[in-house]
Amino acid sequence: MEGFSKGQRSVLQEAQAGTLASVPDLPLGTDATATAAYIRDVMDGKLPVPGPIATQVERLLHLTAAS
Repeated sequence: MEGFSKGQRSVLQEAQAGTLASVPDLPLGTDATATAAYIRDVMDGKLPVPGPIATQVERLLHLTAAS
């Protein structure tokens, strides 16, 4: 993941190498209804935010704080 601040590129997070140690708890379907229900459950705190998304948010917050 890369970020840009004041015209400067920086690597915020290197790509994860290898396979996942565990599969995240994702919705059973990939249709719009299942995806929307999953997102709603995450936003309502019923399900945890997936680790990679939490990491991305953390990196972006750090980038904006440094700007």
